[in-house]
Amino acid sequence: MNYKQKLGYTVLGAVIMAVGIAIGQFSTPNIEAQSNGVFDDIRCYGLTVMNKHGDPAIVLGSSSRDENAIILYNQARIPVISLLC
Repeated sequence: MNYKQKLGYTVLGAVIMAVGIAIGQFSTPNIEAQSNGVFDDIRCYGLTVMNKHGDPAIVLGSSSRDENAIILYNQARIPVISLLC
């Protein structure tokens, strides 16, 4: 395979990729949750807020036995406030 053939296949691949990107831009719908940043309702069984080091700072949770919990952790990852009901 000579230089011109390699260059031709490279250009063909770039053109196919560009066409695929262009089609993807116009055919996919916009994602609403990422465009406006406002949520009406979030439902989940648990939520953990992490600090900048990746450690849990606040934990909200519920279990199948109708128990609910809010736990706040300090910098040493020790629970300092626990509300269980």
